[in-house]
Parts: sequence; structure tokens; C-alpha cells
Amino acid sequence: MVPRRVALPSRLGRSLWATVWHMHLLAWPVLLAAALLSALAWAAGWWAIAVLAGSVVIAWSGIVVHECGHVLAFRALAGSRPAELQLTRAGASLHRPALSPGHEIGVIVAGPLAPALLLGRSRPGRDIAPAAGVVRHPVAGPSALHAAARR
Repeated sequence: MVPRRVALPSRLGRSLWATVWHMHLLAWPVLLAAALLSALAWAAGWWAIAVLAGSVVIAWSGIVVHECGHVLAFRALAGSRPAELQLTRAGASLHRPALSPGHEIGVIVAGPLAPALLLGRSRPGRDIAPAAGVVRHPVAGPSALHAAARR
């Protein structure tokens, strides 16, 4: 595949949407196949294959979030300066004019930080598992288990 360059719009929201849209256009056959394989393997009870196939979709989503981090930082620091997203089968890169050294570091670091910040905001299981040893009845306070343990 010949690398494709996509001019990013000057507005932040449209730049992010263009990044997500064009990166998924690049990989939709692989993502569709992985999602279908994952669903079929899960239905058949082949958990390992389902998890591996689902991991492809999750990994690609992480790459998209990474690139969106670069675009977000560039638009926040450089305003409406022109930028292009170059897409290849191997990945994506942001082509843009040079910024001041501090802003350059901000744009470079924003890519790897974006998935970390996104994962840091969501804590799976935080609302599901109660604190250790605390079981409360919705109306009467401590549950019967705690009352029995006190006796």
C-alpha cells in the first residue's frame, strides 16, 4: 500500500475525528476479521482464541488513542497550523511544522500518555468489589454475616 496523507482540519474536534476515521479505514478488514473471530470463538467456548482475537481490536484502539494524543496536543499548542496524518499499513505519523522545543516535547510525550491517562480514568472493578471485609445491608446496616461474626 502506498502511504496516504490526510490533511487534518484546523479545528480540534474535526482533527480528532479525521484521525480516528482514517485510521479505521486503513485497518477495517483486519478489525472486522478479528472481531468476528473473537465472537465466534467465544460462542464456541474457545476462550484463548477469543481473547487473542479480541486483543487485536484492543491493541489497534490503543494505537488510535496514541495518535489522537499527538493530534490533541498539536492542536492545543499550535492552533490551526496545517498538519497531515500519514497512514501506512505499519502505522501512522503526524507531519507538522516545527514548534518551540517545549511544545515539541509536549506533542511527542502526549502520544504515549494518552492511553495511560485514558486507562487511569477508568478503573474496572472499582465500583463492583466492596472494600475488604465490608458487607452492608442496603437498609439495616451491617449484614447478617457481620452480626453473626460479632456473636
